[in-house]
Amino acid sequence: MTEFHTRALIALIGGLAFAQAPPKFEDYPVKEIFAGKPAPPQLVRRIERYYRTVIRPAVRDAKAPDFAGQFIVAHWGCGTDCVQYAFVDAKTGVIYPPPIVGKRGVEDYFSAAFLSFKANSRLIVSEGNCDFLNGGICDRDYFVWEKRRFRHLRHIPRFGPRFRGLEDAIPH
Repeated sequence: MTEFHTRALIALIGGLAFAQAPPKFEDYPVKEIFAGKPAPPQLVRRIERYYRTVIRPAVRDAKAPDFAGQFIVAHWGCGTDCVQYAFVDAKTGVIYPPPIVGKRGVEDYFSAAFLSFKANSRLIVSEGNCDFLNGGICDRDYFVWEKRRFRHLRHIPRFGPRFRGLEDAIPH
């Protein structure tokens, strides 16, 4: 096989990998959904205490978990096209920040792109870097909750209009 053929084969295989269907919520099911009384939020970090007036009521008023069978998701606006989230473990009250691509600083501890998730799935979809002047086309990132953290699965640049294909999820 010539070098040209080898490079062409590598490009074809890479293109096929990119063309794979994105992850689906049903690919990451939970075993059970927590049904007890949620534990009070453990406001350990200074930033968690700062947002206690949104985190506590979200947990208190939750009828059931929103994500991964055991998380209550508190969310609040922080300006134009800005949302912040806190994931509160209903069993323990431990608070986790949302998934993010790149590094996180203290000032953006709870910040994230637009998120979609389901109570019966460990998958979370993040849409950010949106171009609202051209139809709201966004980058899309997929994360899975495992071992007390979000693991990044895949990035799809310029995926399409926000929330396309996520109509049955909880968009925030």
